[in-house]
Amino acid sequence: MPEELALLQSRGKKRTFMKCICMVPAIIFLLAGCHFGEPRYGVMKVKIENNQPCFLIPENAARAGQILRSNGVTVSRREGAKWQMISPSAAATPASDVKPGECTRWEGTPWGAGEYGTLMRIDSVSTEDTVRYLAEFYLTEDASGQLSVINK
Repeated sequence: MPEELALLQSRGKKRTFMKCICMVPAIIFLLAGCHFGEPRYGVMKVKIENNQPCFLIPENAARAGQILRSNGVTVSRREGAKWQMISPSAAATPASDVKPGECTRWEGTPWGAGEYGTLMRIDSVSTEDTVRYLAEFYLTEDASGQLSVINK
């Protein structure tokens, strides 16, 4: 009886070991294979227009006649050691056409002096490509309330 018990325990340990051996490659495959493509990020410029930040995607962001759309810019502001989301949800913002090299802005973001990080997703209507544009910058405000931008 003790021999049978030892044999069963030995078989159980072998099965557990074999399951682990088979699971490790499967987990590695899943972790490595989860990415269908690298996200594409570009850099957008920020400038002040009518005392509000506006965002410019590069001139070469689209081919002639290509229509680009965005649901807005996601804005985070540094509050001490943390980042706070201050923009309205892009899901709740209607899509609008965006033109490379032209200033684009969205209402509803409370701008003031501070450090900002922004992300704008641009979708090409014709090719269904998506590119995300990033900008990190500081806003300063003078005594008269005029904003100026310092790009990082």
